[in-house]
Amino acid sequence: MPEKVRDKELQSLYAKIKFPCLLRGLEIDHCNQVWEMDITYIPMRKGFMYLAAIIDVFSRYIVGWGISNTMDTEWCMGIVQEAFRKHGRPEIFNTDQGSQFTSKDFTDMLIGDDESNPLVRISRDGHPHSSLDYKQPSKIYYKNAA
Repeated sequence: MPEKVRDKELQSLYAKIKFPCLLRGLEIDHCNQVWEMDITYIPMRKGFMYLAAIIDVFSRYIVGWGISNTMDTEWCMGIVQEAFRKHGRPEIFNTDQGSQFTSKDFTDMLIGDDESNPLVRISRDGHPHSSLDYKQPSKIYYKNAA
């Protein structure tokens, strides 16, 4: 197994162990209690654009969003930081296991300097591409293109 693939698998496993899903059985009863973030693919004539959104689970209000032609950690962090500036911080920030969300930079931004007293509690669930039956977007959207 290539080392890069193995490192990603280990990072994903680490993220699941360190940051379990905190939402099971949780009564969500006020704004800024739980925010969720996800990324979706917008098929274009040549390639994709990516839309990331952050929703306040209680109010169903979109507190942050962005569109990009690349799907990197810095882009996601910028969306979160802007949402924090506009709306404060949630108690819990929930994402799937996507590499942008499990990266050290992203998790450090949410936790802050003191891991024993994090700025935001991180919750993780799901698997990247689960809505696409675990296939890459290009395998779904362009399977008949030629």
